[in-house]
Amino acid sequence: MTTYDIKPRKSMNYIWLFFGIFFLLVTIGTFYVLLFLIPSDSGLPKSTYLVLLPFVAIAGFSFYKMKNQSQLASLHLTQVSVTNLKTNQTILWKNLGDLYFFSSGNVIGLANNLAYRTSGNETFEKITAVEYNIKDLETFENFHCQPRTLEVLNQIQNGKTVAFSYLPNNTLKQGFNLVESQFLNFDSDEILLNNKELIYKNKTYSLPDLSVIGLGNSGKYQLKTKQGMAIFEFNKLNFISSEVFRNVVNQLVKK
Repeated sequence: MTTYDIKPRKSMNYIWLFFGIFFLLVTIGTFYVLLFLIPSDSGLPKSTYLVLLPFVAIAGFSFYKMKNQSQLASLHLTQVSVTNLKTNQTILWKNLGDLYFFSSGNVIGLANNLAYRTSGNETFEKITAVEYNIKDLETFENFHCQPRTLEVLNQIQNGKTVAFSYLPNNTLKQGFNLVESQFLNFDSDEILLNNKELIYKNKTYSLPDLSVIGLGNSGKYQLKTKQGMAIFEFNKLNFISSEVFRNVVNQLVKK
């Protein structure tokens, strides 16, 4: 069985630990210099002790970052499931309904963060390229895609209607340098899919009337009818589980 381990960047732990200890020692040393080596009657203003504040702040921030790094989980991926080794929680790929990429920081338009959950009622778990590796995000999606696609197709073939989430305005929002929590607080349009039709914005499209989803001139995937009428376009940044949706629609349309 193919497996893959996603681990936090260890080098960052050591870097923040080094700077944390270094600036803490500088802080303590500076404090003792001011406290014992400078005569109390020297007339040195009390404001001089404010020189300690930057060192205290840097040391505190360094240890805060180090603590955050130590709380990051390692993930073990198999063809069947993903396991959070910190909480020992295992999620089957077929049950992982929401897989969302978003862009944050100084890199605009690049899917450099991934969030996942089993349903819309749960809190997102996150993997960021800053704390892990961008290859890890792509590998996570690859492990997820086929099992979830097969599960959704099975549900549809058994007469169920499956819902997907489309975020039409999210690409614009991701053009701004927002904090991470704002990307995960989104409004979405619901797309319903069953073994006969696709429903979007109260409009119904028969599956035999749909074309295979492919890349358009804009670089985004396009969903359109066989007559060439565009329904919508999407990419990883504005569609939840975009690869699963594309694969499911294409397999239903080809039948």
